[in-house]
Amino acid sequence: MHNLRAYLNHLRQRFQRWHNPERGHSPEDEVKLLLRQAAEHLPADVVASPDVSRATFHDFQEFLTQHEFELAMEVLEELASGTQPTAAFWGLLAEAAGRMNCVVQERRYRDYFHVN
Repeated sequence: MHNLRAYLNHLRQRFQRWHNPERGHSPEDEVKLLLRQAAEHLPADVVASPDVSRATFHDFQEFLTQHEFELAMEVLEELASGTQPTAAFWGLLAEAAGRMNCVVQERRYRDYFHVN
């Protein structure tokens, strides 16, 4: 019963954050901002790399423009592979995933560096 109550409280808090009209930003704008902030933590050479064998930073920007936030998030994860991203990078991705209700990705990003 305690776990159910804690879970329902968590959902209520998430709903209130998501639908709070006083924030001034739509949930979509907030996710976009989180993804852009995460992208700022990528190394410059990864951002500038024109490697056509994998996703590029340009792909990330295109997905943001098209409001394909889950795809943009996946591109950031791919761009981070092979680098040593900061805990802040994974924390921002985890927060974005949580706001999009991508539970599996949120858990994975939090696990990368035990971000809470």
